Amino acid sequence: MIFVTDKGRLANNIFQYGHLYAWGREHGRTTMSMRFAYKYPEFRIAHTRYHHFLLYTLAKYAAKLHLIPTVQFNIMNDPFLEQQKTMLNSKYVLATGWCVRFPDLFEKYKDEIISLFEFMPKVRQHVAETMRPSAQDAIKLGVHIRRGDYRTWCGGIYFFDDYQYISIIQQFCQLHPEKTIDVYICSNDPQLDKELYRQQLRGTNVYFPCGTPAEDLCLLSECNYIIGAPSSFTLVASMYNDTPLYWIADIGHQLNNESFHTFNYQARHFDGYYIDETAFLQKQNESQPLVSLIISAYNTENYIEQCIESVLSQDYQHWELLVVNDGSTDNTPAICDKYASKDNRIIVIHKKNTGQSDSRNIALQKAKGEFIGFIDSDDWIEPDFCKTLLVAIEQTGKDCATCGYLNEFVGETIYDPVSQKLLALSRNESIEKIYDRRLYAFLHGRLYRRSMLKEPIPQLNRYEDFAVLYKWFSHGNGMALCPRFLYHYRQRKGSIMNIHNDHMFGYVSLLEECFHYSQANHIFSDEHNKLLLVRNCIRIAKGIARNYQGNDVIERLETIRQVLLRVQPISKNIVDSKCYWRMRLLCTSAYEFKLIMRISHPCRGERNHNKTFFK
Repeated sequence: MIFVTDKGRLANNIFQYGHLYAWGREHGRTTMSMRFAYKYPEFRIAHTRYHHFLLYTLAKYAAKLHLIPTVQFNIMNDPFLEQQKTMLNSKYVLATGWCVRFPDLFEKYKDEIISLFEFMPKVRQHVAETMRPSAQDAIKLGVHIRRGDYRTWCGGIYFFDDYQYISIIQQFCQLHPEKTIDVYICSNDPQLDKELYRQQLRGTNVYFPCGTPAEDLCLLSECNYIIGAPSSFTLVASMYNDTPLYWIADIGHQLNNESFHTFNYQARHFDGYYIDETAFLQKQNESQPLVSLIISAYNTENYIEQCIESVLSQDYQHWELLVVNDGSTDNTPAICDKYASKDNRIIVIHKKNTGQSDSRNIALQKAKGEFIGFIDSDDWIEPDFCKTLLVAIEQTGKDCATCGYLNEFVGETIYDPVSQKLLALSRNESIEKIYDRRLYAFLHGRLYRRSMLKEPIPQLNRYEDFAVLYKWFSHGNGMALCPRFLYHYRQRKGSIMNIHNDHMFGYVSLLEECFHYSQANHIFSDEHNKLLLVRNCIRIAKGIARNYQGNDVIERLETIRQVLLRVQPISKNIVDSKCYWRMRLLCTSAYEFKLIMRISHPCRGERNHNKTFFK
């Protein structure tokens, strides 16, 4: 049995499950949607065999305890060969990930999928009552106005105002001058100016049904045409009756009858709306920005060739590569020189061993690019790394872009996504996510606009990336999160991040520095600044108390305690209650904090203990 689970909203869940149901149907495997086992009773699938809360609970904890394997569908346009092999060979398996696509099978079993997601009679009855005023011969146009998260999705390029939607509706009416048009507008925007639509669309019947998501989906599916920004919601609505669907991608496009497409067509082209490379690729090479890629290399003779080759293989060719040999004692210098002799875009700098930060700072001084990227010498990048991140920057208007990571162990790859769709973060959102470690505090795996990098990278034993990242981001306008996995992060026993697990204790002093920097530069409000510091200090203290095995546990907790005492008073209203009482406990006694944390949650051991690291 395949248990299908993922976060997301109604239509995303239907589309994802439909693909896995079709695959399971083709290969004789039973599928069960964990989301529809406890949510969305408005659909027939929620009342079918296997879809009940008990099985959902068993599957959830079996996966959490690693009693059944998990397959992830996180890469667009992937054939998913390994995932399919696991699903075929495992009696029970958990499947997750938005990017699962088996379009041929979906079309083959589409009627069965529609039957599973048939609306329950109560939903049908509500929609019939809503649409009763429509004359039988009227053309019913369903318009889905998506606001909310569309302000940031893909940099807001699919966020349209009321006048733009009205203009498109008017164009549609002009295509059918002899017909009565009834417009049903479904929206998640509570501020929608309904009176404006009624005034501007005089002569047209305009309705604003206030239904549940399932009722809106059903209503749109009953219309003769559907218009909306690219979304899985309108896509699934068009699936039921193969309703002609127009996705607003270019607001300047003049609507015509050929603008509408069938469900099968739109489903196969849906992923193309995430990152639009067309306009970017039309530019001439000389007008494209130069990208400076920086590699600091020390004794990585076994890996440096793969790293440099991945740069040479870039689809985007307007780059320079600065390789700084940091006093290597193996064959690394000779390998770097060999590549430099073959390609004049590669510049090799040899110096004494002074550390990675110093190497990067030297390269930054010599770099000529408008955009800067860092690659560790034992890692490598995908061929579309530069192109995709540059497109994301141009599309969102942000000064930086990052991508998903592929954590490479011996014989195993762990996917680490940053987002399931192209998102644009503001300056403060970017800093907060890095502060909270919801995004890696790494320099690599990103492209930065040169104007952001005002401070040199400090020379520290650990966490030097975080020590400068929040400062760099304070000089920019935010970051684009790209859903693609473009950076291969090799996990090595001898790498800086894996030498010694101090449970983030070295992070504490930097968190306090970040607190004072944010305070001085008015990045966050005083209350929010305190929230970020307290939340992260307690998170680190909790990890030390529960898992750290050194003799200086109390000493470390006492250091964190002093940091927290220096920012008092902290109101109960700033942090959640659990974090607040943990803070009060630690501020009272480091020893009692350690004791209670260990009693409530015994040591879990080292992370990645069952993984095989590279040498």
